[in-house]
Formats: sequence, structure tokens, C-alpha cells
Amino acid sequence: VGCGNGLDAIVLALKALEEARYQINNELMKNTANNSIVLHCLPAHKGQEIAEETFELHSNSIFNQAENRMYAQMAILASIIK
Repeated sequence: VGCGNGLDAIVLALKALEEARYQINNELMKNTANNSIVLHCLPAHKGQEIAEETFELHSNSIFNQAENRMYAQMAILASIIK
């Protein structure tokens, strides 16, 4: 976007509304099993796709997933370079 005529703000507001419909938050997590965890591939946009409090509550599993993803990507790159 980049119309420069006020449409930018409207488009951003509409995107925020759409993203809020699909946000992982504590209310959503209440409807899951007690042992449910939240995973995210990062970077996370707190307050948009995941609520900040939900991110903080599940940060251990989120950062573990991000670390594992990094090692997987490193292995792929190493196999390509050989």
C-alpha cells in the first residue's frame, strides 16, 4: 500500500480487524485441552496474531520451537552448500 491519500490507514485498520479474528489468545486457549501448548515459528507480532499475555505464558515452547527451526534450517543450508 502507499496511496498517500488516507487509504493506507484504512487498509491497515481493516487488516488489523481481520487478524484479530484469528488471534491466539487466552480465551481461545480455555477451549483446548489442559496440556495444550502454543507454538510459533517467530517472529511473532504480539497483539495481532497472538496476544501478548498468551505469548508470554507459552514463551518456553515458542522459543524451543524457534531454536529447533534454526537447527533444521542450518542443516538444510549445509546440505545445499556441499
